[in-house]
Amino acid sequence: PVEFGEMSKLEQMRIKDVLRMERFDNKPQCFLFDDLDLCPGLKHLQAAIKDAKAPVILICNKKANVSELQDVCATTIKISCPIQSAAVHLLWYEGHDVSTTVLEKALTDPSINGDVRMLLNELQLNPSLRATDRPQQPAGT
Repeated sequence: PVEFGEMSKLEQMRIKDVLRMERFDNKPQCFLFDDLDLCPGLKHLQAAIKDAKAPVILICNKKANVSELQDVCATTIKISCPIQSAAVHLLWYEGHDVSTTVLEKALTDPSINGDVRMLLNELQLNPSLRATDRPQQPAGT
């Protein structure tokens, strides 16, 4: 189980929504963060990602403390999931609100390798594969 410690209720809700990866059952999944004052939450996310059943892409913009964010990035991107096909890809862009626009920017980024590009293409073609940190409706059981 993920221990949330002193995080606010809102942070807990947002992170718990992100952590419900089992909903996506072996489909590539993209998580968009439009504000990374969630760094404590991201550290919990790192641990939870180890159980991911499909590739995971985290896309965020740099609004948080940059050195802390870079630490989180460096750690997260090295995590390998138990299932061999699962991997974590972390992309972040300066000065962009996280949205489809960022997804499009990621698709045209020459530094992104082919596997990640294929996942991003699939995510762009199938918006239902995306999760955001703002649930559209209250979570059911």
